[in-house]
Amino acid sequence: LQGMLVLANMAAGNELNKEAVMDVTVPHRADRIKPSFVVNFLQSKDKQLRVATLWCILNLIYPNSESSSTRVARLQNAGVISQVKNMINDPCLDCKLRVRMVLEHCLDNAAAGFM
Repeated sequence: LQGMLVLANMAAGNELNKEAVMDVTVPHRADRIKPSFVVNFLQSKDKQLRVATLWCILNLIYPNSESSSTRVARLQNAGVISQVKNMINDPCLDCKLRVRMVLEHCLDNAAAGFM
């Protein structure tokens, strides 16, 4: 939990910080055998870990960031966004709110990419 909170705070920083967090959470690798630990954290029974992970994703894909649409694409390819979609009815209200925010930011990034 503490580590994910650190990553979430780092992801709130500049582009260099965001890329460093992306390299840890969704590494560039040819094999997709092992899912990103982020997907496992989003599936955790610990609601605080799920919330911290969602905050990290939110900070990474904030729509006004330079490379946010690229990060959304990497998260989609890693299966992270599809796991977030599966959480739309999460029993934790804080998670449910963050899930909706992540999905809205994904739509905002997609719309910005087409302009």
